[in-house]
Amino acid sequence: MKILLAPNAFKESLSAIEVADALEAGIRADRPDVTVEKVPLADGGDGTLEVLASFWRGSILRLKSVDPLFREIEVPVGFDEGGETAVIEMARVSGLALLQDEEKNPYQTSTLGLGILIVEVARIGARRIYLGIGGSATVDGGIGMGVGLGFRHSDSKGSAVLPRGGNLLAIERIAPPTQAPWVDHVEVEVLSDVTNPLCGERGAARVFGPQKGASAEQVEFLEKGLHHLSELWKRDLGKDVACVPGSGAAGGVGAGAMVYLNARLVSGAEKMLEITGLPSKISACDLVVTGEGHLDRSSLEGKLPGKVAQIAKGLGVPCIGVFGLLEAEAEDSLREVGFTQLIPIAPEGPLLKEKKRRARDFLEETGKRIGRRLV
Repeated sequence: MKILLAPNAFKESLSAIEVADALEAGIRADRPDVTVEKVPLADGGDGTLEVLASFWRGSILRLKSVDPLFREIEVPVGFDEGGETAVIEMARVSGLALLQDEEKNPYQTSTLGLGILIVEVARIGARRIYLGIGGSATVDGGIGMGVGLGFRHSDSKGSAVLPRGGNLLAIERIAPPTQAPWVDHVEVEVLSDVTNPLCGERGAARVFGPQKGASAEQVEFLEKGLHHLSELWKRDLGKDVACVPGSGAAGGVGAGAMVYLNARLVSGAEKMLEITGLPSKISACDLVVTGEGHLDRSSLEGKLPGKVAQIAKGLGVPCIGVFGLLEAEAEDSLREVGFTQLIPIAPEGPLLKEKKRRARDFLEETGKRIGRRLV
């Protein structure tokens, strides 16, 4: 028998790699005869870097850049074995997690570090970059990234504008780099399942601004700034991207990546399935185990565990979903999409905090329970 382990991370507890390792240890404890293949998953958000570097049998390098407030930092970047494909997580260089609570202010924060990092990754030989843009601290439309890439944003006097959200309305002209050798040979794909446009009620400022520390007044200022920026892109760079689904992702970095990087916006979940070749791996196994910390209706709306179950159902392969929490109202829908079994990793007694702390032990025990069911 062959089992495929393809879990997501259990947020605030274990990475997808750790979840897969724990399940494997439990299964092998009772069924050493079973063949286990592990394909931990991530959708472009937290953990994507480690998941892909591990899958590629590649490496993780630490490169110099700056954080959202222009402070020098070192940032991990994943590479495949040959060093030609890289994965960058925006959260590691321009993310909220890098700031103290009192520092969270999209007027002040910038994506400059992301642009610097992309140039460095291209300089050392990457030909393709997968850019995960979850967890950003910014609403600057990607102007900081643009500056890092060599674009010039100047004010009415021709002086360079410091690239941060609070200065969007000060920009009067944008000029492309005079030399940008990285453009000639690097293909960038942005991994995101966000479909928000750049501006409007569902846009970057109004939907994501408050999450990054913006007040109601700042949200409206940023909204005007992003609209102004989109008009400059059209006039100066010939790029009209404000209404493209996903352009509002990461405070407008979705749009900025299309403008400054000629990037394509792709579904993080779908791209992960493509990179890993998961459908063919599922077809070659007898059982697939997936899951995440909280299985709910969102698991059916493009998230990876739901997609894994759906693929398994189409191929006639049983699929077990493991979880820490289960939304009761979603259980029937989860079974309908393809989960043949839903298994909680922990008994009902422990508090959530305790479940998270002991998640590895619970998952190993869950692996043992799965192994026993195969007898």
